[in-house]
Amino acid sequence: MRKGFVGLILGVMVLGSFMACGSQTNTAAKAEAPKSGNSHADQLYIEVSALGNLDYFYDHKLGMKMVGEELGVRTEYVGPAEYDMNAMVAAFEQAIAKKPNGIVVVGFEPSLNSIVDKAMDMGIPVVTVDADLPGSKRMAFVGTGNFNAGVVAK
Repeated sequence: MRKGFVGLILGVMVLGSFMACGSQTNTAAKAEAPKSGNSHADQLYIEVSALGNLDYFYDHKLGMKMVGEELGVRTEYVGPAEYDMNAMVAAFEQAIAKKPNGIVVVGFEPSLNSIVDKAMDMGIPVVTVDADLPGSKRMAFVGTGNFNAGVVAK
């Protein structure tokens, strides 16, 4: 239960930041939107990861789904079940092709920097979670800082 809640909170933080920073709608258009309608139903947010067969990342998938339902946006979780960077990059390329409103990615290794930069250069905001890609153009990082967590755990 706790892991699912953490996934939900993580999803809210990431998708909330995309929605807050990525909206380019002018005030007049916002005023015309019906209050009972969902003005975000056409938005798509995708998480790209590897190791999708692990419970930890299953919680990511559930968190994305729950937040998507809560915020009224579409979400997808894509990537290989095993640790396969080539397959992860291919999944990221497919995500970019869908022109989503934002992409969430676990920064497993610096080889992902170029694909993150490509998405950002195309105007697709990218947030890294759990593992950062500090050499990339990513918009933000949401996570604990695994190295420091390991030092504290000693």
